[in-house]
Amino acid sequence: MEEKSDFEKQRLKNIEVKEKLFKDLLEARAKLKPKRKIASEPGKYKKSPPPPREKSSRIAKAAKENERLAAIASDAEEKLLRTLELQDLYFSYGQHEASQEEVAIEFEDFVDSMSLSTYRNKSNVASTEDVQSYLSRLASMEDRFQKAKAPEKLVMRSITSTSIHPDVNTVLVGAGNVEGKLFLGRFSPALDGPLEEFHFFTPHDKSISHQTWNRFNPEELITSSHDGTVKIFDIRNLEASVLYGDVDFMAEEGKCSTHAQVDKNTFLVSREISGERVLISLIDSRVYSRRNKDFRISFQAESINSIDVHPTNSDLILVAPDGSPNLGLFDLRNISVRGRAVTPLAKLKHSFENVRAHFSPITGNKVIASNENVVQVFDTENVTGGGGGSIEKQASVTDGDFDRLDTLGCWHPKFDNLYFRNTRTSSPGNWQIRTFVTGPFPGQSDGIEIGDAIPCVQQKLKFLSVHPTLDVILGFSSWGKISLFQQSTK
Repeated sequence: MEEKSDFEKQRLKNIEVKEKLFKDLLEARAKLKPKRKIASEPGKYKKSPPPPREKSSRIAKAAKENERLAAIASDAEEKLLRTLELQDLYFSYGQHEASQEEVAIEFEDFVDSMSLSTYRNKSNVASTEDVQSYLSRLASMEDRFQKAKAPEKLVMRSITSTSIHPDVNTVLVGAGNVEGKLFLGRFSPALDGPLEEFHFFTPHDKSISHQTWNRFNPEELITSSHDGTVKIFDIRNLEASVLYGDVDFMAEEGKCSTHAQVDKNTFLVSREISGERVLISLIDSRVYSRRNKDFRISFQAESINSIDVHPTNSDLILVAPDGSPNLGLFDLRNISVRGRAVTPLAKLKHSFENVRAHFSPITGNKVIASNENVVQVFDTENVTGGGGGSIEKQASVTDGDFDRLDTLGCWHPKFDNLYFRNTRTSSPGNWQIRTFVTGPFPGQSDGIEIGDAIPCVQQKLKFLSVHPTLDVILGFSSWGKISLFQQSTK
């Protein structure tokens, strides 16, 4: 057996020493007694909570405001997304009472019997003889309620918008008020006829600022409101569904002041948040009401007074902004970017405030803009592409009788050159519905002249609506008195 080397001997000795050291450590650990754990008294060493911190008044106010907005949004969402049915809409007002079943039957009968055979016949512009024949009939018109010795006929207080249905068998008139209530009244087309039915509904929470009948579905009334929604009131089913509604927009107290119909499914809606922004939204009724294309007009506006669509070119729209000295003609084909400011094809310089403007109803070749004391006419026949050009007024009429009247005029929907307004006469307390006829006239190219009038109107009529085919003119005072001018059968 070989003898171990010195290195190997030293290595084995080191292992032996370490093993003995490890054994001694284990024995020493086994002899140690475990330390007894001392239980502490409950709560003896528990830290006391810090004193409550005072809440920031700014944060507290913000929290309350957030709760308020959340409650508004919750209530608004429920109402916006739900179609209001007859039991939600109908209410009795004054002496006008009827059961919901009776109301449903009456409107179903009306829809089934309506006739609109000549409503959309706009292929030919009425001749000068047709206009003069119509004007000659104005003198024989009488107010239905004055004839019945009921000049104080009060429908609803604080009227904000009106409309008249194109049916030729029954005269159906509408009026909205500042509380969001909607009046629909049915009358015989003859002055001496017996039919008179008044019904009241609540499709909105705030002022109904504008209303029009759907040009492609006469069973639907479109209403814009300062509650931030635009709704479709279906008179066959007596229900109100949402055309436009946005919970966030309502929570910011946004309002919809006016609208216009582009085609069967497309609408323009003005959307305003006071002191912040003014937008026009292009709405497709076939998709969800919040999906839309927004654009801004390229000049300053506090709100939108009116929007109108050209009768033969639906790409061309006329916008009357409040707080601007110009009307704007816009091409919808230029709208491509959400929120983008669109440059007008042309600006119509009117130089007065609170103006509303509309195309002539047949050709759209003329625009009439009016406010409290001026009626101006513009020639838009040759408007083409480009941008930023100006169109000067062709003619205007200023009359002392107009001074601060705050009455809204309207075109006759059947004639391309006949405009109506309510004005004072020289006799104290008397008014008249005055007509304005646009040119061309014999011996001169174009212009505007004051035509015949309906005399002896006993009140100021802020709102006028003219039936497209019957000799019927609807008038409302802002405080809710109705005038219905018709020809007597006697």
